Amino acid sequence: MVGIKTDVSVEEKLKLSSQLVSVEQCPDLLPEDFIYHTKNRGRAVPIFKILVSNICYNDCLYCANRSTRNCKRYKFRVAEVVNVFMELYSQGKVSGIFLSSGIHNRPDRVQAEILKVVEILRKKYRYSGYIHSKVIPGSDPEIVRALFEFSDRVSINLEAPGERYIRKIAPHKDFLKLYTRLKQLVQFSKKYNLNSGITTQLIVGIGDEDDRTLLSFAHRLYTQIGIRRMYYSGFQPVEATPLEGKSRCRKLRILRLYQADYLIRMYGFSPQEFAYDDSGNLLLSKDPKLAWAEKNLIKVNINNARFEELIRIPGIGHNSAREILLLRKKKRIKLSDLKNLGINRYQTLKFIQT
Repeated sequence: MVGIKTDVSVEEKLKLSSQLVSVEQCPDLLPEDFIYHTKNRGRAVPIFKILVSNICYNDCLYCANRSTRNCKRYKFRVAEVVNVFMELYSQGKVSGIFLSSGIHNRPDRVQAEILKVVEILRKKYRYSGYIHSKVIPGSDPEIVRALFEFSDRVSINLEAPGERYIRKIAPHKDFLKLYTRLKQLVQFSKKYNLNSGITTQLIVGIGDEDDRTLLSFAHRLYTQIGIRRMYYSGFQPVEATPLEGKSRCRKLRILRLYQADYLIRMYGFSPQEFAYDDSGNLLLSKDPKLAWAEKNLIKVNINNARFEELIRIPGIGHNSAREILLLRKKKRIKLSDLKNLGINRYQTLKFIQT
């Protein structure tokens, strides 16, 4: 490993960390670009996202922190992470923290450092806000279990939807072990009643995986394992890595995946129902719900359709469907009534009859 520095200031560590942490989940950054906004019940919540160290003994082909890449290296001390976060929190700049790290030592040591940070925040500073802790692959299950006493969300990144996919981008990683650990995390979360559940992440556009495969895998994790969320991180080439010449993943592809994923989680869609192109990817030209409706939906009678039928109409969500059901108890609904409810888009009305 090259480029390791031992005299890096806290300010420079923050700058290096902000360049490395992924903000794919929410690109709305504050001026301090180690702070990002996530959504919680419709409002933006500022989160301090920090990579404790970018020193890593792994050599993933896509990663800016891969061990053989020549770059500046740093490592925060536990006290530095705590102090920086508490200062930002006291200033009202952040409402939560997301901790991750490169594997700069034995996995147990790295995981123990993350545990120490969250333990100090909860016990010494009585911090009661949001904490998201990343699990280090290969770390002791008992150290991981202890994270659940202090965290609202715990995650581990699978990165790929199966062994054959991960071998091509991270040959040293054991997919079965990662998958087994993910299932273990879900079991831990049931015991500790984790507020924000277990999540994982897939890298999109790095190999030959298609959207149908990604969504089918996510659906399996939702229904068979019980994760809370799947995140999709679009591949971005990094200079001085084996994949630096590969094209970046289109942002529109990521948007379509999130739209389809939401339909799976909240609207009861299955991956097989979506419209895919010849490559097995979602159509970029229209959102998945509209694409499904144009292929499958006949006009829905708004006066006798069930809730589950109403929410399949493009432009009608859970709230609009409930308003329709309430109004139906009072009168027979006409198109003008829908317009009064704010349901007036052509793409919605063309699927409705009264």
